[in-house]
Amino acid sequence: DDGFVKGVKVDLLDENIELLSDIVIGADGIDSRIGRWAGLKTLVKMKDMESCLQYSVANIDIKESTMTMYVGHKYAPGGYLWIFPKGKDFANIGIGISGKYSKLKPAVEYLNDFIANEYPDVSILTTVCGGVPCPKIMKNPISNGLLLVGDAAHQINPLTGGGISSGMMGGKIGGEVASEAIKINNFSKDFLSKYSNKVYEVFGKQHDRFYRIKEASSQLSDN
Repeated sequence: DDGFVKGVKVDLLDENIELLSDIVIGADGIDSRIGRWAGLKTLVKMKDMESCLQYSVANIDIKESTMTMYVGHKYAPGGYLWIFPKGKDFANIGIGISGKYSKLKPAVEYLNDFIANEYPDVSILTTVCGGVPCPKIMKNPISNGLLLVGDAAHQINPLTGGGISSGMMGGKIGGEVASEAIKINNFSKDFLSKYSNKVYEVFGKQHDRFYRIKEASSQLSDN
Protein backbone atom coordinates (compact mmCIF):
# COMPACT_ATOMS: atom_id res chain seq x y z
CA ASP A 1 0.00 0.00 0.00
CA ASP A 2 1.63 3.25 -1.20
CA GLY A 3 5.02 1.52 -1.48
CA PHE A 4 4.89 -0.09 1.98
CA VAL A 5 4.55 -3.74 2.91
CA LYS A 6 1.38 -3.91 4.99
CA GLY A 7 1.06 -7.62 5.77
CA VAL A 8 0.95 -11.01 4.06
CA LYS A 9 -1.57 -13.16 2.23
CA VAL A 10 -1.50 -16.75 3.43
CA ASP A 11 -3.10 -20.04 2.42
CA LEU A 12 -4.14 -21.65 5.71
CA LEU A 13 -5.88 -25.05 5.42
CA ASP A 14 -7.11 -24.14 1.91
CA GLU A 15 -8.47 -20.81 3.16
CA ASN A 16 -7.01 -17.56 1.81
CA ILE A 17 -6.40 -15.08 4.63
CA GLU A 18 -4.95 -11.57 4.73
CA LEU A 19 -2.89 -10.75 7.81
CA LEU A 20 -2.36 -7.00 8.06
CA SER A 21 0.45 -5.48 10.12
CA ASP A 22 2.52 -2.35 10.48
CA ILE A 23 5.71 -4.31 9.90
CA VAL A 24 6.54 -7.77 8.52
CA ILE A 25 9.58 -9.71 9.73
CA GLY A 26 10.57 -12.32 7.15
CA ALA A 27 12.18 -15.36 8.75
CA ASP A 28 11.40 -17.79 5.94
CA GLY A 29 14.86 -19.24 5.42
CA ILE A 30 16.92 -19.90 2.31
CA ASP A 31 15.96 -17.92 -0.79
CA SER A 32 13.32 -15.94 1.15
CA ARG A 33 10.10 -15.68 -0.87
CA ILE A 34 8.84 -12.84 1.33
CA GLY A 35 11.97 -10.89 0.47
CA ARG A 36 11.60 -11.64 -3.25
CA TRP A 37 7.93 -10.59 -3.25
CA ALA A 38 9.08 -7.25 -1.79
CA GLY A 39 11.70 -6.81 -4.52
CA LEU A 40 14.80 -7.81 -2.52
CA LYS A 41 17.46 -9.97 -4.16
CA THR A 42 17.63 -13.08 -1.97
CA LEU A 43 19.02 -15.59 -4.49
CA VAL A 44 22.24 -17.42 -3.58
CA LYS A 45 24.87 -18.31 -6.20
CA MET A 46 25.44 -22.04 -6.63
CA LYS A 47 29.06 -21.76 -5.48
CA ASP A 48 27.83 -20.23 -2.20
CA MET A 49 25.13 -22.87 -1.59
CA GLU A 50 26.40 -25.86 0.37
CA SER A 51 24.86 -29.25 -0.32
CA CYS A 52 24.74 -30.89 3.13
CA LEU A 53 24.03 -34.37 4.46
CA GLN A 54 24.42 -35.86 7.93
CA TYR A 55 24.09 -39.37 9.33
CA SER A 56 23.62 -40.29 12.96
CA VAL A 57 25.56 -43.51 13.42
CA ALA A 58 26.07 -46.15 16.10
CA ASN A 59 28.78 -48.76 16.65
CA ILE A 60 31.59 -46.28 15.94
CA ASP A 61 34.92 -46.44 17.77
CA ILE A 62 35.97 -42.83 18.45
CA LYS A 63 37.03 -40.70 21.39
CA GLU A 64 34.02 -38.98 22.94
CA SER A 65 36.08 -35.86 23.68
CA THR A 66 37.41 -35.35 20.14
CA MET A 67 35.69 -33.56 17.27
CA THR A 68 37.22 -34.34 13.86
CA MET A 69 37.00 -32.31 10.64
CA TYR A 70 38.31 -33.12 7.15
CA VAL A 71 38.94 -30.57 4.40
CA GLY A 72 40.23 -30.79 0.83
CA HIS A 73 38.96 -31.91 -2.54
CA LYS A 74 39.34 -35.59 -1.67
CA TYR A 75 36.88 -35.37 1.20
CA ALA A 76 34.67 -32.28 0.72
CA PRO A 77 35.43 -29.82 -2.10
CA GLY A 78 34.47 -26.28 -1.16
CA GLY A 79 33.40 -27.33 2.34
CA TYR A 80 34.28 -29.86 5.04
CA LEU A 81 33.36 -33.23 6.51
CA TRP A 82 32.80 -33.63 10.24
CA ILE A 83 32.55 -36.25 12.96
CA PHE A 84 30.81 -35.00 16.12
CA PRO A 85 30.77 -37.51 19.02
CA LYS A 86 27.33 -37.72 20.66
CA GLY A 87 28.04 -40.36 23.32
CA LYS A 88 29.60 -43.79 23.73
CA ASP A 89 29.89 -45.46 20.30
CA PHE A 90 27.54 -42.85 18.82
CA ALA A 91 28.25 -39.84 16.55
CA ASN A 92 27.02 -37.54 13.81
CA ILE A 93 28.99 -37.83 10.56
CA GLY A 94 28.16 -35.15 8.03
CA ILE A 95 29.38 -33.24 5.02
CA GLY A 96 28.85 -29.94 3.24
CA ILE A 97 30.21 -29.29 -0.26
CA SER A 98 29.91 -26.28 -2.54
CA GLY A 99 27.17 -26.43 -5.16
CA LYS A 100 29.97 -25.69 -7.63
CA TYR A 101 31.17 -29.28 -7.17
CA SER A 102 27.98 -31.18 -6.31
CA LYS A 103 27.02 -31.54 -9.98
CA LEU A 104 30.23 -33.55 -10.54
CA LYS A 105 29.77 -35.83 -7.53
CA PRO A 106 26.95 -35.40 -4.99
CA ALA A 107 27.55 -34.96 -1.28
CA VAL A 108 25.97 -38.33 -0.49
CA GLU A 109 28.61 -40.14 -2.57
CA TYR A 110 31.48 -38.33 -0.83
CA LEU A 111 30.01 -39.21 2.56
CA ASN A 112 29.23 -42.83 1.67
CA ASP A 113 32.74 -43.32 0.26
CA PHE A 114 34.25 -41.87 3.45
CA ILE A 115 32.22 -44.13 5.72
CA ALA A 116 32.94 -47.20 3.58
CA ASN A 117 36.68 -46.53 3.80
CA GLU A 118 36.99 -45.29 7.39
CA TYR A 119 34.06 -46.75 9.36
CA PRO A 120 32.60 -49.68 7.37
CA ASP A 121 31.00 -51.32 10.42
CA VAL A 122 28.84 -48.42 11.64
CA SER A 123 25.04 -48.57 11.65
CA ILE A 124 23.30 -45.55 10.11
CA LEU A 125 20.31 -44.65 12.29
CA THR A 126 18.98 -41.36 10.87
CA THR A 127 19.63 -39.09 7.89
CA VAL A 128 19.08 -35.36 7.44
CA CYS A 129 19.92 -33.27 4.38
CA GLY A 130 19.40 -29.79 2.98
CA GLY A 131 20.96 -26.66 1.57
CA VAL A 132 23.04 -24.26 3.66
CA PRO A 133 23.64 -20.82 2.12
CA CYS A 134 27.16 -19.45 2.69
CA PRO A 135 27.21 -16.13 0.79
CA LYS A 136 28.11 -12.67 1.99
CA ILE A 137 25.61 -11.20 4.43
CA MET A 138 22.85 -9.07 2.85
CA LYS A 139 23.83 -5.45 3.50
CA ASN A 140 20.24 -4.14 3.38
CA PRO A 141 17.68 -6.89 4.05
CA ILE A 142 14.97 -4.24 4.44
CA SER A 143 12.20 -2.44 2.60
CA ASN A 144 9.41 -0.11 3.65
CA GLY A 145 7.53 -2.08 6.31
CA LEU A 146 9.74 -5.17 6.02
CA LEU A 147 12.94 -6.63 7.43
CA LEU A 148 14.47 -10.09 6.95
CA VAL A 149 16.29 -12.11 9.62
CA GLY A 150 18.32 -15.31 9.82
CA ASP A 151 18.91 -17.38 6.69
CA ALA A 152 16.46 -15.14 4.82
CA ALA A 153 18.96 -12.28 5.27
CA HIS A 154 21.99 -14.55 4.66
CA GLN A 155 23.03 -14.21 8.32
CA ILE A 156 25.16 -17.37 8.25
CA ASN A 157 28.83 -17.78 9.04
CA PRO A 158 30.07 -18.37 5.46
CA LEU A 159 33.17 -20.23 6.65
CA THR A 160 31.47 -22.84 8.85
CA GLY A 161 27.86 -22.75 7.64
CA GLY A 162 26.70 -22.18 11.22
CA GLY A 163 23.61 -20.00 11.40
CA ILE A 164 21.92 -20.52 14.76
CA SER A 165 23.80 -17.96 16.86
CA SER A 166 23.93 -15.26 14.16
CA GLY A 167 20.28 -15.90 13.28
CA MET A 168 19.34 -15.39 16.92
CA MET A 169 21.38 -12.18 17.08
CA GLY A 170 19.79 -10.91 13.86
CA GLY A 171 16.33 -11.76 15.17
CA LYS A 172 17.00 -9.97 18.46
CA ILE A 173 18.27 -6.82 16.73
CA GLY A 174 15.38 -6.95 14.26
CA GLY A 175 12.85 -7.24 17.07
CA GLU A 176 14.37 -4.28 18.92
CA VAL A 177 14.31 -2.04 15.83
CA ALA A 178 10.77 -3.15 14.95
CA SER A 179 9.68 -2.25 18.48
CA GLU A 180 11.21 1.22 18.11
CA ALA A 181 9.48 1.63 14.75
CA ILE A 182 6.10 0.82 16.31
CA LYS A 183 6.63 3.28 19.14
CA ILE A 184 7.33 6.20 16.79
CA ASN A 185 5.07 4.95 13.97
CA ASN A 186 7.85 5.02 11.40
CA PHE A 187 8.23 1.93 9.20
CA SER A 188 10.24 3.47 6.39
CA LYS A 189 13.30 1.86 4.87
CA ASP A 190 15.33 4.83 6.10
CA PHE A 191 14.39 4.16 9.72
CA LEU A 192 14.76 0.37 9.41
CA SER A 193 18.32 0.90 8.15
CA LYS A 194 19.18 1.07 11.87
CA TYR A 195 18.69 -2.69 11.81
CA SER A 196 21.04 -3.22 8.83
CA ASN A 197 23.72 -1.02 10.37
CA LYS A 198 23.54 -2.69 13.78
CA VAL A 199 23.72 -6.20 12.31
CA TYR A 200 26.76 -5.27 10.25
CA GLU A 201 28.41 -3.76 13.31
CA VAL A 202 27.70 -6.75 15.57
CA PHE A 203 28.68 -9.61 13.24
CA GLY A 204 28.28 -8.67 9.57
CA LYS A 205 31.74 -7.14 9.20
CA GLN A 206 33.28 -10.28 10.71
CA HIS A 207 31.24 -12.48 8.37
CA ASP A 208 32.59 -10.53 5.40
CA ARG A 209 36.11 -11.40 6.57
CA PHE A 210 35.11 -15.06 6.93
CA TYR A 211 33.77 -15.00 3.36
CA ARG A 212 37.09 -13.71 2.03
CA ILE A 213 38.91 -16.46 3.95
CA LYS A 214 36.53 -19.06 2.50
CA GLU A 215 37.14 -17.82 -1.03
CA ALA A 216 40.92 -17.78 -0.55
CA SER A 217 41.08 -21.23 1.06
CA SER A 218 39.01 -22.76 -1.76
CA GLN A 219 41.86 -21.86 -4.14
CA LEU A 220 44.45 -23.83 -2.14
CA SER A 221 45.65 -27.27 -3.16
CA ASP A 222 45.09 -30.19 -0.80
CA ASN A 223 48.81 -30.09 0.03
